[in-house]
Amino acid sequence: MKSKYFFLIVLALTVALFNACSKMPDTPAQPTGYGNRILFLLKDNFSLGNIYQIVQEARMGDTLQAERPVTFMAIPNQAIISWYWLSYAEKRRWMQYLIIPGAPAFRQLPLTENRAMLTTAASNIYITRFMRGNDTVTTVNGVELLAVDNPAGNGFLQVLGENINVENEPTVMHAIHNDSTVVLFAAALQRAGLTDSLADARKTWTVLAPVNTAFIWSASQLEGLDLSSLDKILSADPERLKAVLRYHLAEGRLFTGSLYRMAAANNGTITMRDGSRVSISGNQAIFNNITFRGKHNSNVAQIAKYPNYGADPNYANIPCENGVLHKITSILIP
Repeated sequence: MKSKYFFLIVLALTVALFNACSKMPDTPAQPTGYGNRILFLLKDNFSLGNIYQIVQEARMGDTLQAERPVTFMAIPNQAIISWYWLSYAEKRRWMQYLIIPGAPAFRQLPLTENRAMLTTAASNIYITRFMRGNDTVTTVNGVELLAVDNPAGNGFLQVLGENINVENEPTVMHAIHNDSTVVLFAAALQRAGLTDSLADARKTWTVLAPVNTAFIWSASQLEGLDLSSLDKILSADPERLKAVLRYHLAEGRLFTGSLYRMAAANNGTITMRDGSRVSISGNQAIFNNITFRGKHNSNVAQIAKYPNYGADPNYANIPCENGVLHKITSILIP
């Protein structure tokens, strides 16, 4: 008898569920191209799996599957080693920085140098298009695109060759002041009276900023000028100090790709703010392989790299509203 009642109850629930489902409105059909929107292209592409996961963790998936057109700059897995150390806010701003509203097509842009485009993070990325032989190359913040203008159902998907730094500061001086790895460089700029120029939003600068260890190890490198500690920097002769520091400044926004091209057109050198030249070398095909040599340096300066338990930060191509910052391993000697 109990088994009979159990059967009847199950049958009744099944009928009720069927009737309820039959009364539910049909799921509306998705618009044409919905399954080809940017979020789903990321999800279906194994080589973009890391960036897809970060998009989800940053809660930016809705933006990339919405109808409103955008251009998204994806980063392949090999360029994102670890992101777990980032906070939710950092991940979200990073993803917002990779999204350009309005879905601009990069191939339609003319040949240009550092064309600013506003992202959904309310800061700019900088797009350059130039000729290399018969090919047109497109870079974003100095990083070449592996794939350009992949069409999606709601815009375009661009694929970067490397990760890019987010533009977080209004000027290069703000970036230097807020960075603990270049404290001694900031103090030296202050002593030399150069901070106002670098904080001037009307000017554009490229700064080769020696990290703290470059100053600490410099005691015997600069004749008659010891910059190996904060106290010694603050007591240094301002004019002699200015002569050294101006050798680390160049006018204009020069990402590493631009530095390579400019050097190639000028016998392997670029002209600094003091009128002297710094030699540029390295293999552009290798990540951060660029090197710098001052007129009286015995060794080259490289892009700084610090051991890290999480992802190593990229110390080249740090964009600011009035320029770009590259952190280097040695002081350049004019």
